[in-house]
Amino acid sequence: MKNTGFRQGRVSAVRLVLIALAAGGLWAEFRAPAEAAPPASIVPDTTGAISELLLHFAPASVEELHPLYQDLFASLPPDVGVTVVCPNGEAISEFLLRWGHLASSGGRELNLLDAGMPVTIWARDRTIARQQAGWNGPLELFTPGLADFYDQTKENELLVSEILWIAHLGETFWHSGLRVEGGNIVSNSRHVFIGMNVLSENSRGMDAASTQRLLQTFTGRPYLLIGDAAGRVPWDHLDMYVTPVGSDTILVGSPALGADLAGVPCDEQSAFDSVPADVAACPSDALQARFDDVADQFRSLGYAVSRTPMLCNPQEGWMVTYNNVLIEERAARGIVYMPVYRIPLLDEIAEVIYENLGFEVRTVDVSGIYVSGGALRCVANVLRRRPGVARPTVSAGLASNTWLRSRGRETIDLYRGRPRWYRGESRRPEFGGYVRETNR
Repeated sequence: MKNTGFRQGRVSAVRLVLIALAAGGLWAEFRAPAEAAPPASIVPDTTGAISELLLHFAPASVEELHPLYQDLFASLPPDVGVTVVCPNGEAISEFLLRWGHLASSGGRELNLLDAGMPVTIWARDRTIARQQAGWNGPLELFTPGLADFYDQTKENELLVSEILWIAHLGETFWHSGLRVEGGNIVSNSRHVFIGMNVLSENSRGMDAASTQRLLQTFTGRPYLLIGDAAGRVPWDHLDMYVTPVGSDTILVGSPALGADLAGVPCDEQSAFDSVPADVAACPSDALQARFDDVADQFRSLGYAVSRTPMLCNPQEGWMVTYNNVLIEERAARGIVYMPVYRIPLLDEIAEVIYENLGFEVRTVDVSGIYVSGGALRCVANVLRRRPGVARPTVSAGLASNTWLRSRGRETIDLYRGRPRWYRGESRRPEFGGYVRETNR
């Protein structure tokens, strides 16, 4: 069978991919000094149309994910390609049974990848997209360093960029010792914003100045650290409480606003339908002050700031947030994919906030997952954006015998094995260094 490229054609919209690293011949290495920025930058959250999304499917969360996937696939335009990383073939079958028809409707390109290992549902955190200038430039996938708090499943996800690269869904991937998660990064066309806690997360083995030099290399454009001088932030991930809108406006979450709008006294917290009784509807003054300080920081940087309602539970590590959104531009109009929680009053107020900013609002039900610590943007990772032109295609570059035909679906069947850098051998970079692998 002639190898004509992994993305070519949409008639057979669903492709099953068994991913692993070929034994040899795929490696090319480039070590970039910290001062030399790779020729790409963080994909902005506010401009262009979304053209590719990455999801992770964890079968243990199938019921919790069901309303989210139903709403998301129904809301996305059919020209948005979707790649789903699954832990095994059984998970691929379950995904297809539940959502296959909806996910591939309208001829959508749907890639299902068997990673051969468990994954979380949080596709954003350990695969960070960087796109080269001109929108049609190659996609670079960044893998951050191993954080001290990672369990085995999160550690597995440090392989996802490489899995996508082998499937030729990304042209280049990078490994680095820099510890930063995708949920702690948001951006507009002017700046990349990163939570100030990134400095403390990298304090073992690297001083603040070295971390900031690496962040400049990583972001590829101007960035700002958000938080107080002591490195304190309201929440671990910036995207849970900060949303850039256009190039001059920032939305910042406010627990006090959420509690006030809900109008529920602290001793009646259980009155929230579908919200656990221990939700912190009445935030502490110290917690609220940290959110307010972030709003003041953005004002001092020249941004217009509006507040969004939220309810948060710091003890359990989750919140009801309307900041964790996906934004795109299509035909000169803004679209926001906004999480909803089956809390009618707050859901409706949040929708009005975005409508008043000129957005078409498409709601996505995250009521099944938010108590696990995230919402929509945490689950759906934007890999590519475009300004309304055709998405780039990439030649797969694999030998023709790696393509198999099975019931009308194409399968790449590669030798499954851990890449050498993952086992801590010579290919893994020193702390703070970059290792680059490329298909080009």
